[in-house]
Amino acid sequence: VSGAFARAEAVQEVDILINNGGVSSRSSFLDTDAEVDERIMRINFLSGAALAKLTVSGMVRRQEGGKIIWISSVQGLLGIPNRTSYAASKFAVQGYCESLRAELASSGVTVHVASPGYIRTNLSRSAITGNGSAHGVMDESTAKGADPEDVAGGGFGRGGG
Repeated sequence: VSGAFARAEAVQEVDILINNGGVSSRSSFLDTDAEVDERIMRINFLSGAALAKLTVSGMVRRQEGGKIIWISSVQGLLGIPNRTSYAASKFAVQGYCESLRAELASSGVTVHVASPGYIRTNLSRSAITGNGSAHGVMDESTAKGADPEDVAGGGFGRGGG
């Protein structure tokens, strides 16, 4: 993440910012250390917000428009058990983007959020458990998820962003 910040600071003209970094969680609320909650919020929400702060002012200043595209999750719209930290971070993304979209509406900079369901990736394997260790298991729902190539072809021009 720190490398991304250094590159963003060095680049003066960003037309499209895509925030797609993330990590999931696999533990109950009662079994999750506060440090894990904080780590997931830093990775899934705060790092993307910091990148937006580094790049959006240039988009607005140039008056040529721009796009912020943030990959969230359906779990940013609907929480499920054992994903408390993950859902909180994705709900934060949703609310942040809704407010940012309203603030930037007259600037020509558009804000889009994609909230996919299960996609067959390593997200569940790399998920963090309540004590901070790796989950290390491909969940059945993830294994049965959509093919990443099919999801990537979906585009961002539909449905109000």
